[in-house]
Amino acid sequence: AGAGAGAGGDVSEAVTLAMQGKDAAVGRPSDRALFVASDGTSVYVVTSSHTVLRLTEKDLATKLSFLYHKNLYQVAVQLAYSSDMDVATVMDIFRKYGDHLYLKGDFDGAIAQYKRTIGHVEPSYVIRRFLDAQRIRNLTSYLEELHSQNHASRDHTTLLLNCYTKLKERAKLRRFIRGQPLEPEGGAAAAAAAGSGSGSGSG
Repeated sequence: AGAGAGAGGDVSEAVTLAMQGKDAAVGRPSDRALFVASDGTSVYVVTSSHTVLRLTEKDLATKLSFLYHKNLYQVAVQLAYSSDMDVATVMDIFRKYGDHLYLKGDFDGAIAQYKRTIGHVEPSYVIRRFLDAQRIRNLTSYLEELHSQNHASRDHTTLLLNCYTKLKERAKLRRFIRGQPLEPEGGAAAAAAAGSGSGSGSG
């Protein structure tokens, strides 16, 4: 097979789109995608139940649509990478994944995916979802990342300073004003958790 990558996404009900010309429902809800590989014409998914699933005979848009329907966004990302799809498509998958997690109420997971779209998705798309006071820490985390990647506007800076003030983050406020590097909201532990969380799928 060709390029492959670890996935770690949940395989809910089915991952294969068409096998020998027929749609097939293979896989268990508890399965996890352990490995994704492509030979240029088919995409193979190895699951935790030692099942090999094949996505074939459909165009990439159809395959992605199927994976979105099954909420298999991490597998969709691996498919996009292994198929050398353009960056805009990959970023759109991250955005959709973030939207999915947001609707599930997993705001930490959603913001982790939205951070990956910085530079490709308008910040306002994300910010308006987290203006509620109960989600201010998620908003702060996103705004910090915007500044870290040099994609922040003056309005974003004003909003971040307001967030620090409301959260009483005086130390962070002082560091920001002094031009010192920002530590992401939640520190190293949160960053590590976000990294491990991005490898898991959703059902």
